[in-house]
Amino acid sequence: MRYRPMQPNDVLESVEIIANHPVISSRYGSAIADLPAAWLRMLSCEAGDGWVFQAEEGQRAPICMVGVSVIVNDDFVRELKGQGKRVFLDLKLYDIGEQVKRAVAASSSSAFWANTRQRALSRTRRTAAASSRP
Repeated sequence: MRYRPMQPNDVLESVEIIANHPVISSRYGSAIADLPAAWLRMLSCEAGDGWVFQAEEGQRAPICMVGVSVIVNDDFVRELKGQGKRVFLDLKLYDIGEQVKRAVAASSSSAFWANTRQRALSRTRRTAAASSRP
């Protein structure tokens, strides 16, 4: 498995993956038709990031997963909602502490914990790690 930044020529294949996913596609509804243009615009914007994951090496290896993130502010979301747009926000930042807590708990008995515990952790990570240690 390898990953690399999404390029404009990856957009259609990436959208197809989303459109064919049984759960994720329903989040977009008919707005899926706007996704190629939105992702192309996102690729030229500093506030957005796109990645493709390929199961094998090579220039034309098929894309098997995509990841896209865009940083927006509250005013932008309010503006969209005010225009009657449906807005799906996947707010991963709000559960980072919980994710770290579970990861540390799962790895605390392995060599992974011994190798990583010496690294400097942010306050969130320190709090999560301290509350999940056996």
